[in-house]
Amino acid sequence: MGVLVAVVVGLLIGVAGAFVQSQRTFVGSLTVPWGVPLTLATLVLTMRAAVAITRRRIEAAVIGACWVLVSLVLSAKSPSGDLVISAASWSVVYLFGGVVLVGLAASLPPPRPRRPHQPPEDGGGSSTGIPAGTSAEDQ
Repeated sequence: MGVLVAVVVGLLIGVAGAFVQSQRTFVGSLTVPWGVPLTLATLVLTMRAAVAITRRRIEAAVIGACWVLVSLVLSAKSPSGDLVISAASWSVVYLFGGVVLVGLAASLPPPRPRRPHQPPEDGGGSSTGIPAGTSAEDQ
């Protein structure tokens, strides 16, 4: 069930990301491309969330593989000549940067579970290993 959900999520991020990655805002004469960072951050965070939730990396790898598949299909010209992911500089960063980030996000191990804080067994003491109430000369 988890892998099927990962396939759907990867396909959705791939299709949505292909259209969002080219978005940019013009501030005066400066162009701010916000689509590529937003899409790649969504991809990486979704992959890492899948690893954290399932404690396995296979779901993250499936999400990444589906994203790569959709991105490659949408970067090719259709029979009518349409192109979703062009050869512009931000599209190249989207494709190559995305592949690198997918590899990193899928290969990182799951986060370690947090252990609750446990007080020392002897009821105190110091970090030197000497029991509380004694000195080094008493030893």
